[in-house]
Amino acid sequence: MWHIFALPPLARILELLGIVCVAILGWLKRRAIATAGGALRSTASERFWGYFRKKLQTDTKPAAPAMFTEKTYTGIFHGCSQYANYPHETCFELEQDGMITKVPIFKTNMLTGVQHGQFVEIDTRAPASLRAEIVLRVRHKRQ
Repeated sequence: MWHIFALPPLARILELLGIVCVAILGWLKRRAIATAGGALRSTASERFWGYFRKKLQTDTKPAAPAMFTEKTYTGIFHGCSQYANYPHETCFELEQDGMITKVPIFKTNMLTGVQHGQFVEIDTRAPASLRAEIVLRVRHKRQ
């Protein structure tokens, strides 16, 4: 640095200006390199982890179709009976708005306490692959 003092004043100013320009250029390059490196790093990370997610299949899959259908029947209970011919299924009958509905169900004791002519609400679950429904709950209602 001793040579700075040996130079004329204009040369000293130009040399200091050059050093400042090189410092500013280095600082800008460092920012640009850091930004480019960050973008490259995030892209590489996303591709790397995306590959493993695809291979391991950790992404959420679309929901499977429902295996059960929940239904609620409301009306006047007419009774529970069994078909005489094949298939020997049990069914219950409800009347609602003048229309009688006959619903095939699996054998159950849940309907034994329900009186003929009583207003009820019956919740069932219908498996997708079966013809009969499962009685889940019986509620006595007031009209």
